[in-house]
Amino acid sequence: MSLSPLATDILISTACLIAGVVTTLFGYRLFRVISGCVGFLTAGIVGYAIVYYFIYPSFLASLIVGCILGGFAGIIFCYYFVCGVFVFGSYIAFWTALVLISTIGGEFMDEDDNRDVILISFALVGGLLSLRFRKLSITICSSILGSYVFFAGMDLLAKTGFYQLYLSILDRTFFNNTFTPALISMIVFWILLAVLGAFVQNRLTAKGVELENFSKKGFKVPSFFGRKEDNDADNVPLLEVITYIEDESTY
Repeated sequence: MSLSPLATDILISTACLIAGVVTTLFGYRLFRVISGCVGFLTAGIVGYAIVYYFIYPSFLASLIVGCILGGFAGIIFCYYFVCGVFVFGSYIAFWTALVLISTIGGEFMDEDDNRDVILISFALVGGLLSLRFRKLSITICSSILGSYVFFAGMDLLAKTGFYQLYLSILDRTFFNNTFTPALISMIVFWILLAVLGAFVQNRLTAKGVELENFSKKGFKVPSFFGRKEDNDADNVPLLEVITYIEDESTY
């Protein structure tokens, strides 16, 4: 028994609405989970594409390899969440560069080599800046992407063309779209929700939360959902812990 197209759209839309709100308002606190999902999807898609297009064109084999690689990458990205920070920053910078290319145009932008250099440069700089300003970048990126997912899910039912805007950005026809009042409203509310999400995270949900893997003093127990102010017991230097264990073993 298969679901009707409308029922499928309703299920996907509901999932997008819930995921979008949670990511927009709690993106920093839940960033280890988000980072793990980013790692899983990124490595999974890359692994699937490599196997399917370059090794053996089998859907099942490619899917299995993609899931295995995605699982390993998801664990790594979840623990070393800075990988997810870099990918998030690169992703936002990449799409920003695409919008600029669509806006500016010209012969220089029309050449593939020049465009590729600009996109790669933006992505690298964006990723590095996100590592430098970690909390700010996580807050902003999660608010923007969460807000987009929310309204993309809404658009599956509203049919304003909002969730398809990324296609026009890719082929550099963004400003050739017919901006109906409904589409303009979706874009405006997307921006407003992103700003609201960043504000709520900064003032409430991300305030006092620590995501670091290791403290400067020594080993720190990782937390998937962040935590409030660190407990002194968690910040005991690793060298002192080892010394204590050795002293105890002499008795």
